[in-house]
Amino acid sequence: MSVCLYIKRNLILKKKYCKECQRLLIEKVYFERNRPDKYRSVCKECRKKEKPFPQAPAKLRREYESKYPRPQIGDSFYCKVCQRTMIVQNNRDVCLDHNHQTGEIRGYICNDCNTGIGKLKDNISMLRRAIQWLKGTLLSIFLN
Repeated sequence: MSVCLYIKRNLILKKKYCKECQRLLIEKVYFERNRPDKYRSVCKECRKKEKPFPQAPAKLRREYESKYPRPQIGDSFYCKVCQRTMIVQNNRDVCLDHNHQTGEIRGYICNDCNTGIGKLKDNISMLRRAIQWLKGTLLSIFLN
């Protein structure tokens, strides 16, 4: 009986590292759920410190989309970033990209490029380092 209780407690007290502060914390206590079966990767305390994700103002989005309609499912779309032409298969294939500091709309790009730019936090110096990494020249920066 005590083994079962121990196992149950062990499952309840599952721990994980916060992506931001790197602390090992009890999942159920310090993390919020983002899906019924998943917890967020950042603890509640660090999430409070995060700035809200800036969206392009709705009015700007509507104006832009009325002037430049979003490609529809079945349409051909050319991404200016990766220079790839694709047939839009679902609404998430094409994203309306915007500057997260100013809210200024930059235009439509494919979801892959939008995700890649977002993962690098729209940071030009991080993008440059990523390019140097791909070229195999990143290490030379630190040796000089």
